[in-house]
Amino acid sequence: MTFTRRQCLAMFSATAAALAIPLSGIAEAPRLIMHYGDNLNPLSFETGDRMNGLLVDLMNAILRDRMGYDVVHQGFPWARAQQLVREGAGDGFCTNPTAPRREYAFFSATPALTIDFELFYNRDNPEREIIESVNSLEDIRNLSIVDYKGNNLARSIYPRSYDVLWANSPENIIRTLAEGRRDIYIGNPLYAMRIIREQGLEDTIARKPVSIMPPTRYHLGIRKSYPHARAVLAHFDLEMAEARKQGVVHDIRQRYY
Repeated sequence: MTFTRRQCLAMFSATAAALAIPLSGIAEAPRLIMHYGDNLNPLSFETGDRMNGLLVDLMNAILRDRMGYDVVHQGFPWARAQQLVREGAGDGFCTNPTAPRREYAFFSATPALTIDFELFYNRDNPEREIIESVNSLEDIRNLSIVDYKGNNLARSIYPRSYDVLWANSPENIIRTLAEGRRDIYIGNPLYAMRIIREQGLEDTIARKPVSIMPPTRYHLGIRKSYPHARAVLAHFDLEMAEARKQGVVHDIRQRYY
């Protein structure tokens, strides 16, 4: 079901009334406790006692600045962060709305963030011409691949006959490419570019867009027991649409690319 902006604001007004909180001129804003993975730089990461990252900035821009919430950002190991939302100790998170998560949370209709995977390779690779022409899974069948242990998506996509080295960490993946020990890595460009910059490898590692793996979509999820959760999410969807039109989302993304 979709809502017009007028319907959404009417529902949100009802939410505020039910909570005895006016929408303007308030001394205390309604609180929303958001949970994140605390070591998912640059999406979400902890510095001292403060959460930072792309998802944190996005939630501040929409939930705090446009919807008027007192947003509390808390970081935990990702499995723990999700469990706390399930138990009601946290109110929401920003993630892929899988079937298990839908059991205890409602999700926004549209993603707050979509990340298309990219292909990374060494600029001096002798197979560079072949790599730069890659457009499909079939195109990489004769290339050597590196990915990280625990990446179930990659394991489900790469045929067993493909030559895949499973590295211990994203840092090891980039190092492997830089040393010329593997041809390609297909993954999240946010994580990869952070490591490439940190290791000073911008002139060594190149990247190109590919559609071999599905994009990662991060939706706002709110626990089902949160008051008027569906109305809050409908309002969020509308504010996200307006923020995109105004370039707010683009500007936040550019800080991390």
